[in-house]
Amino acid sequence: MNLLLEIIKNLTRPDLAKPINFKKKKNYLPNKLYNFGNRNYQKKFYIIKKNYAPNGLWSNVHFVLDHIQFAVRKKLIPVVDMKNYQTIYNEKRIINGTLNAWNYYFELKPNYNLNQVYASSNVFFSKDKRLKKTLVFKDQSLKNIFFKRIRIKNNILLKVKKLKEKIFSKNEKVMGVHVRGTLQKIIRNHTFPPTPKDMLKIASKIFINENCTKIFLVSEDLTYIELFKKKFKNKLILLSRPRSKPSIFGSHNKHFSIYNRKLHRYKFGEETLIDTLLLSYTNVFLFTNSNVRSAAMSLAKKKQVRYEIKLDNNSNNIFIARWLWYLKFFFPMLFGKINYKIIKYR
Repeated sequence: MNLLLEIIKNLTRPDLAKPINFKKKKNYLPNKLYNFGNRNYQKKFYIIKKNYAPNGLWSNVHFVLDHIQFAVRKKLIPVVDMKNYQTIYNEKRIINGTLNAWNYYFELKPNYNLNQVYASSNVFFSKDKRLKKTLVFKDQSLKNIFFKRIRIKNNILLKVKKLKEKIFSKNEKVMGVHVRGTLQKIIRNHTFPPTPKDMLKIASKIFINENCTKIFLVSEDLTYIELFKKKFKNKLILLSRPRSKPSIFGSHNKHFSIYNRKLHRYKFGEETLIDTLLLSYTNVFLFTNSNVRSAAMSLAKKKQVRYEIKLDNNSNNIFIARWLWYLKFFFPMLFGKINYKIIKYR
């Protein structure tokens, strides 16, 4: 019966990730003063928290940046709580010395222990929604907050350094490509991904025109991976990652929900962060709309030639959105093509 219900759900709406150990938490009202004890009576804390939502790593970062900015303006000390208010990356066991998923990957400066904050006399809580809609790379003030107040964990930076030295030769001109596919095909009000054949066609043309020698592809969709493998062969750089081959009538999220390794959820977040940093090092960057591309562009320390594939948005209706990409893909004469245009930035 449960399997049948799951199949029906997959046919009507996106199969989004669920928390691994969900416990409903008390709903503290935003911007109201709470007293949890007599510690730090001279300090005012602002706990950045969000009731569970299946958001990706960089969506969480954008949310945190918004509320750090708000806290600074109100002269409050921001503290991120992704221990009691879980994300899709939370594990049941301690990672990097913490149960707080934020601190799996990042440190906030100054850094305060959650136990200490929850024993303090002046504590405020954030809203559950973002305060601004702008992406980080389009908002210099948020970008400044990231570099000033957030530090990526050293163990992750070390992994990125080793991978960069291993896969990006100094003599190579590397083209980075990021396309999600999978869930982006069926999420409401999100930009469509291009068809795999269109993505390959666009990437191949840019690869030649920019005189690139290697291509670093980041995608969780095996349909794109398989086409790029056939075309680019030994010129393609691929890291080992869990991926899905979406089925029109089935799941688009198996790579997240099937646990075939230890610390599966933690590793997903770490791999997203590593892939983003590596994309920021590429010479040429081709991308579709996503928070990963926004972060990669913000973190880039070198000048990149950038190409954006602009596509239409999916329907805002959750049931129509589940099928519209496929209807356009299989029946373009009836439902219209998946149109795109390419914008070049220098």
